[in-house]
Amino acid sequence: RWLEGRCLSYAGVIPYFPFQDLLREWLGVSATDHETKVRIELRAALGPLFSTRADEVYPYLGAMLRLPLEPEVAAQIANLSAESLQHQTFNVIREWATRLAAEQPLAFILDDLHWADSTSLVLLEALLEVTEDAPVLLCLLFRPEREHGSWRVNDLARQRFPHRHVEIILPPLAPAHAEELVSHLLTVPDLAAESRHVILL
Repeated sequence: RWLEGRCLSYAGVIPYFPFQDLLREWLGVSATDHETKVRIELRAALGPLFSTRADEVYPYLGAMLRLPLEPEVAAQIANLSAESLQHQTFNVIREWATRLAAEQPLAFILDDLHWADSTSLVLLEALLEVTEDAPVLLCLLFRPEREHGSWRVNDLARQRFPHRHVEIILPPLAPAHAEELVSHLLTVPDLAAESRHVILL
């Protein structure tokens, strides 16, 4: 099972943003689907996966998806401190990943991690240990920006799990290949040479 999430440049302050993508892909819904549909799909998916614990898990994943929770559900997490809510959410995501991997090997692909929010990065650090006990692959794509937290996740993976860590460094594109990439991405026939130069920089 392959689940993909993407970080966006303007979403770096939204907690769990790439994990929302992972959950939506698992549920077969999109960010534009009505909250009622997402809520129905979430409850339907949690039953088979978590059995009797589905109702216990639902508030945390519902909150992660930024769903307006039913009053009785919201009450289950209303009195938790921010630290406790995050701790419980991390535990739920770890268990979710482990249970999915028990059904079939699981791959999380997270792209543009150099734009990830800090909460998602800390959650990724917590997920590293899951790879020791379950068939889970974390494929993290990011720019080599050492000042960003994504670099810390890579360092931790290299230090704590060297037997599982593989790093693939891609060199910059040659100028001709960069030109070709821009031409394929931008279907603007009359793009000014000066604008093209700025993009390539």
